[in-house]
Amino acid sequence: AKAIFLDDKAISSFRDLAQTHELKGGYVYIDLWASWCSPCLAQFKYNGQLHELLAGYGNIQTVYISIDEDREEKTWRKQIDFHSLDGYHIRASKPLVNYISSALYEGKSVAVPRYLILNKNGDILDANLPRPSQITQLKEVLDQVIGKK
Repeated sequence: AKAIFLDDKAISSFRDLAQTHELKGGYVYIDLWASWCSPCLAQFKYNGQLHELLAGYGNIQTVYISIDEDREEKTWRKQIDFHSLDGYHIRASKPLVNYISSALYEGKSVAVPRYLILNKNGDILDANLPRPSQITQLKEVLDQVIGKK
């Protein structure tokens, strides 16, 4: 996989994420997942059509944010390779998990999979995108929040 690992210690919010030099200035598509989550893993088989769709918009980077804990790091890395997850990767730090919990789940535990899109400032444009397996609905939502390709 063409996996690029971002410095998870420097990222504790979506704003921090959008301001990293790798992602600055564009939209960020986030796949929130975990290596132990069967529905998350099942969606990866749709990544070919997902990346093709996202490439059509020009300025969207894919970031996989895993909520795996430290003890699950080996499994997390194996899943990235096994599923050929090209894009940027973060195993969320405690501050980032806490931020995601408050920003998306009203302080409750983080549920995965979840897909969202951020603008260049790290503001959430859509916090509950259709799954990659629902590519037609996903395209409709992206056309609304980003503009037609």
